[in-house]
Amino acid sequence: MRRFFFLSFAPAVLFNALSWWIIGAHTPASEAPFIIRYQWGSSADVFGAHSMLFAVPVLGLIILAINAMIAFSAFPKHPAYARCFAAVTALCEIVVAVYAWIITGVNAF
Repeated sequence: MRRFFFLSFAPAVLFNALSWWIIGAHTPASEAPFIIRYQWGSSADVFGAHSMLFAVPVLGLIILAINAMIAFSAFPKHPAYARCFAAVTALCEIVVAVYAWIITGVNAF
């Protein structure tokens, strides 16, 4: 069971760490309010601090934690469901990393 969780959730954890790194390393830390856009080609959605850009990785971390708890509790009775939760978590974290890259590209310049 320990091996299952390591192999299943390790990619999700790596992609979540990648999303934190993308935003932290590629946006300038500034005390001035940021004009935060969450979509390509849109007007500013929010005026906020640099820390508001980290809302996407935080959401990914919450999804990771909830899915890991559900998979952990489901594994003894339904191993197939646990594997599905692990796969969905990895896919969600890939989307979070791509979205972090998009947010960085939109807001860094």
